[in-house]
Amino acid sequence: MSGDYSRKRFNPEHHYQGVLRQQGRVDLDADWNEYVDLQDRRWRAETIDVVGRCGVPAETPDGFKIELSGGDLTVGQGRMYVDGYLAENHGTAPLFDATIEEQYGSAALPVKNQPYGGPVTVPPQVRSLVYVDVWRREVTHLLEPGLIEPAVNVDSTTRLQTAWQVRVLANIPPEVNCETPLADIPGWPIGNQPSAARLTTTTVAVTTEPDLCLVPPTGGYRGLENHLYRVEVHSATAGSVKVKWSRENAHVATTIAEIMATRTVVRVDSLGRDDVLRFKTGDWVEFTNDQREFAGLPGEMRKVTVDDADQTLAFTPALPVADFPQGVPDAAKHLRVIRWDQSGIVRKPDGSELINLDLTTDGLIELSAANPGFVLEHGVQATMTVLSGGMAHSGDYWCFAARTADADIEHLTQAPPLGLHHHYCHLAIIEADGEIHDCRTVFPPLTDLTPGCCTVVVQPGEDIQAAIDSLPEEGGCVCLKGGEHEIHAPIRIESSRVSLHGETVGARVVRADGPELLRIAHPDGLLLEHVTVSGIAFELETKGSQGQGLQAMVTMDRCRHTTLDRCVLHPQGVSQIAGVAISRSSDVSVTHCLADNVQYGVVTIADTTSLTIVGNSFDAGTGRKGDGGVVGLFLQGVAFPARIEQNRLLGFIFGIVLNDALSAGLPFSLAAGSRIVGNYIVRLGAEVDAGTLKAFGIDVAADACLISENILLYNSPEYGGISISGRNTVVERNQLRSLLKEAGSVRPIALLLAKLGKNGSLGSVGGRIAANQVLGVQDAIVVIGNEEAEVLDNQVDSEGQELRYGLLLVASSRVRLQGNRVTNTAWPIATSGGMANVVFDNSLVRGGGGVTAVFHTSFTCSRNRIEDMRHWGVLSLIGFAKCALTENRVLNCGYQQAPSIGIGASVHIGELCVESCEVMNTGVSPDNTTVSALSWGIIADLILEARVQSNLVTYANAALLDANQEHRALWLRGWLEQVINFGAGQVVFGFSAQILDNKFLGPGRTALVEVAQQNVSDTLFRRFERLFFSNNFCWHVSVAARGAATVSLSARSAIVMGNHIKTNVPIPSVDFLGMKEAVYMGNLAQANPVNFGGIPSPISGFNRP
Repeated sequence: MSGDYSRKRFNPEHHYQGVLRQQGRVDLDADWNEYVDLQDRRWRAETIDVVGRCGVPAETPDGFKIELSGGDLTVGQGRMYVDGYLAENHGTAPLFDATIEEQYGSAALPVKNQPYGGPVTVPPQVRSLVYVDVWRREVTHLLEPGLIEPAVNVDSTTRLQTAWQVRVLANIPPEVNCETPLADIPGWPIGNQPSAARLTTTTVAVTTEPDLCLVPPTGGYRGLENHLYRVEVHSATAGSVKVKWSRENAHVATTIAEIMATRTVVRVDSLGRDDVLRFKTGDWVEFTNDQREFAGLPGEMRKVTVDDADQTLAFTPALPVADFPQGVPDAAKHLRVIRWDQSGIVRKPDGSELINLDLTTDGLIELSAANPGFVLEHGVQATMTVLSGGMAHSGDYWCFAARTADADIEHLTQAPPLGLHHHYCHLAIIEADGEIHDCRTVFPPLTDLTPGCCTVVVQPGEDIQAAIDSLPEEGGCVCLKGGEHEIHAPIRIESSRVSLHGETVGARVVRADGPELLRIAHPDGLLLEHVTVSGIAFELETKGSQGQGLQAMVTMDRCRHTTLDRCVLHPQGVSQIAGVAISRSSDVSVTHCLADNVQYGVVTIADTTSLTIVGNSFDAGTGRKGDGGVVGLFLQGVAFPARIEQNRLLGFIFGIVLNDALSAGLPFSLAAGSRIVGNYIVRLGAEVDAGTLKAFGIDVAADACLISENILLYNSPEYGGISISGRNTVVERNQLRSLLKEAGSVRPIALLLAKLGKNGSLGSVGGRIAANQVLGVQDAIVVIGNEEAEVLDNQVDSEGQELRYGLLLVASSRVRLQGNRVTNTAWPIATSGGMANVVFDNSLVRGGGGVTAVFHTSFTCSRNRIEDMRHWGVLSLIGFAKCALTENRVLNCGYQQAPSIGIGASVHIGELCVESCEVMNTGVSPDNTTVSALSWGIIADLILEARVQSNLVTYANAALLDANQEHRALWLRGWLEQVINFGAGQVVFGFSAQILDNKFLGPGRTALVEVAQQNVSDTLFRRFERLFFSNNFCWHVSVAARGAATVSLSARSAIVMGNHIKTNVPIPSVDFLGMKEAVYMGNLAQANPVNFGGIPSPISGFNRP
């Protein structure tokens, strides 16, 4: 697309630095646009000078990294600079990036979903080059309607957009590698070569014979309007070029609103803004869309007939159905029409006829070496030539201005096209067996570069070891020039203050006869200090040997202040070795390195302190078919805080292990205070014996660590996300995603807080699990044997099969679960054992049972929202001391079981307090389609002492439940009343229940509220001894059943005062069941109580009726 401009006059040969405005002058679009072009040229030139032709910044090391996932090609999220253009892939699974203050993807993008092109197929079993195509395109309001400000409702500006497309060149020969220039690769498409088209513009000279009686005519531009002409290549072959032209920079365009049945008529959004800038009958127009643009294909040319009344364009022949199907177009494809201005007879510069467009089917002007020039109009002439050995490309265009003031045009002389210019860069080479060679160059920021010293420079073929050995005692720097440095024994650095670095990333050290390439250690075990190795690619052309213990490409022993930076560790095939092995060292850093095809990324063997591993990429390199690596970062024997940040680990069974007893023994580590932050860990599954050892992405046994902002993806039921066994560790803002579509009895555990030994839990203390996101089929957060942990503000959800456990506490005490949101989970919150646990202000939506507490002491469940649970809202089983269930909202719970339970408790030796809860629509599903046969709002059985106060138990539509069934708003039964006889006297041992200030609304055949009892013997009863039922409001929907009453009370004694009791049928208000020690006063009811023998008498003296 193109915009409405007056002219384009940027010329880099003028060497302008900026544009300055003057007061009181006209503001021209050309000045603004020239300034934009000046800045763009400066930024691009500067970027090329600093970064080079192609480069990926270390800040986004996965930018445009090519991988295969499930047979599909993926391109990594991040940035890449190509010939000065910034190409950016925002990836998938966006998270907030505080550095650049925007949402940014955390996972790769399938190439089939790339934004500026369609699917890309990698032919199987052939060698292929994957490269990126980057270009700049112009975006108008037709492509982005949001450019129109609604308050103005006209388009004002356009945008320049950097587009990119991943492409594949198949069947490349074996000698092609990542350094082979693209133009030298056999089969490189000629369409990818720079355009060879050149344009010359001038005006037609006047050749008439002079007449003494007439003023002679002049040459030059003879038009009466100022124009910006655009000449564009529509298509080209080896011998000819077809062009089209516009006097308005081809900005007269509109969107297709509908394609009629025959595909010979389209309705458009607009025919134009006025009588000049509009579509007219006889115009040649181009029909196109994004799909054709991104494929480098021109549109369909047609001559149209305009119907102003219907706002349609008619033409023949019909448009191709593949790109222009009948009906209302998909808005995302941006189907559009562009007006071109060539028409009728087109003449050569000498005045003879070149072509009559009325006799063509496409309205295009065909030029060739024999006839390269043509006249546009008003004396304007253009001549197209094609340089030898090259071709013109579809989309090549030139612009030049024509002005009436000087009767002249902007003269071009053999000018290359203004666009479209495509830029290409290697991304990867995919071997026939699926192995991928990464061709990208990752560069560090300037602040990470250190001044070069180069005491000794080593050319390819020269002896690196000799250069290192030649350094003086005070140390020095050895610089490896770019190219391949072959070695036959490991490079040894045996003295302090040595720097070994590559001049460029192209410095490669290659070994084919052993696994070890670099050893930093003194032969006598003395301490080495201040050693740096940077910017070198270490390549191993043989696999690690079996049965020789752990082997590593780079080893460090007894080092201090040693750094491995910006290095590549690359075995040619998947190898059973480690990338880096570290022992008996301190203040060691491994930063911004890439290690692939290894079973271990970094291994620490013993006595290592103050370790830093930052910004690296470790890839087990199994072709994404499973996990071939064992441990990404295996950190044993580490003491003092370690920094493990911003690393990327792919294909390892275990990700980051900071635990000296991974497979056996007591979890233990001395690396207290370590930081594990911002890592990205992907594991696709491996053969793991079921039930033996849960493989976690992050396993930390050290105390007081910070585990934050990590992303973990895993695809095996034997895997887990994060395991914490140390004390007072903070786990916050991590994303733990299970990729399983479904799971059986064995499931991943997203987050485990426990210190487990062979004989069970050994107990852990403290810890904070906060603001984590748990997604997918798994058990979410499990806490075992802990005291005083906090589980705060976590999100748990699954889009497919529901999770089993959301938050699970086992044998844990004084743990606080607060502010969590749990969705689609069978057991959203469950506790077993422990004391003084608090469940507060959580949101539980859609699941099995909301909050379940078993065998607990001093349990608190308060201010939770529990909604859409199939079985129950809150359930307490076997509790001791005080159990407080307060201020909870329990909505639409229990609809798949009978009896359904809103809030329930069974066997509580202590006080049960149910206060200020809202229990609504118990037994009714949210969509009202599933209704339980029996619904109990609050039920508590075998309770020592109870207080039910200020609750609301109600229904939005009580008519959904069958009033002829034994529903209850409240059902209670006490634990114990014991009568002890002493001769003529007796002692009664029992407890009370208080039912105060509640609102009970709903159905129930024989009662709405029931306080029951069971006679065990003449002296032993399952009931409350004393009962207080006061200030309650009861609205009972029932049937006129025999023996029915709104409230049914069993106890030794009761006080019933100040209640309001209503029913829809004439039944008693309260059934005292023959209770003698009862008080019934100050109640408002529709009917009197029954089976009442207490005071007052008569009842009507103190009650109504």
